[in-house]
Amino acid sequence: MWIYGDSYVGKSTFVDQLVDLLFINTDGNTDNTTSPVISIKDEMVQVTKRTTERKFAWESFLEVVDELEKKENSFKRICIDLVEDLYEHCRLYMYDKLGIEHEQDAGYGKGWDMVRTEYLSTIKRLKSLGYQIIYISKEIESEITLKNGTKLTVIKPNIADKVANILAGTVDLTTRAYMDGENRYLLLEKKENIFGGGRFNFKVDKISLNKDEFIKALEEAQEGIKTYSKMEESTKKEVQA
Repeated sequence: MWIYGDSYVGKSTFVDQLVDLLFINTDGNTDNTTSPVISIKDEMVQVTKRTTERKFAWESFLEVVDELEKKENSFKRICIDLVEDLYEHCRLYMYDKLGIEHEQDAGYGKGWDMVRTEYLSTIKRLKSLGYQIIYISKEIESEITLKNGTKLTVIKPNIADKVANILAGTVDLTTRAYMDGENRYLLLEKKENIFGGGRFNFKVDKISLNKDEFIKALEEAQEGIKTYSKMEESTKKEVQA
């Protein structure tokens, strides 16, 4: 899944309620996190007594993916927190690799394509390892003007639209966490001006930002599928007997 929302709404706390979870964290906000955390950041690595070299955060992420590929762990879920920070780390790594200061320096469209390809191919590689993948993002608001002149506020994750659309295709659900007064909610309803959607037919429009309520909503949205699965399993047992 992909969950996004404003700062301090409780996105990471919500995800932290899941078991067998590893956080890949980019912003350092892990004081209240109970799950294991790997911090992704730039580092200065000492090569000799007199020289040091910069180790890009993206390189550290690639090493994490290499380790996860070995399956020498008990994790079932991997959470990238924040997914847009990771994209920026990828950009800086590719700038250095290509010897440029901005994507446009590599020629028309070439730099952007190379950064996106490096980023998205690695994300897809991580997903292919069999873990449940969760993205966390902050949200941004913008205002657009419709053809009739009406202004509409649009809310979406804080990442480029082209990247967001591809990332959304790699998850089963993209949802927004938000606050209404002191209450925290998870939006399950599809809205024209709010980025989100998924493969579930939820019976409710929103739920409290709580793991148990989320699982209950998922079960209700898949009642027909669950019944079929049980029938199928029972049939297989009869055949085997």
